[in-house]
Amino acid sequence: MVDAFDAVGADISLARRSYRLLRAAGLADVQYRPFLVGVRAGDPWIDYLPATVESLRATVVGRGLMGEAALADTLAACRAHLARPDTVFTSYTVVQVWGRTPG
Repeated sequence: MVDAFDAVGADISLARRSYRLLRAAGLADVQYRPFLVGVRAGDPWIDYLPATVESLRATVVGRGLMGEAALADTLAACRAHLARPDTVFTSYTVVQVWGRTPG
């Protein structure tokens, strides 16, 4: 998934860099709050990862990151794993960054 986002120019490190960017832009009293979402089988967000990869199918296959059959098999295996009642995972880190203009 990281390679697919990278292939289309997405900046997956923006959350980590945002604090520094706001400070460099001259904002004052810049605050930073990271958090993770925990997910377990049965939660509404359980299909997030495979659904996201599936939405990137054209990029994944088109860029040669995986073949169509391998991608289908991997998505099925991922969904089977996520359906197991003892499976849990944490989402990517989400951050809130805010500040105020000086003066």
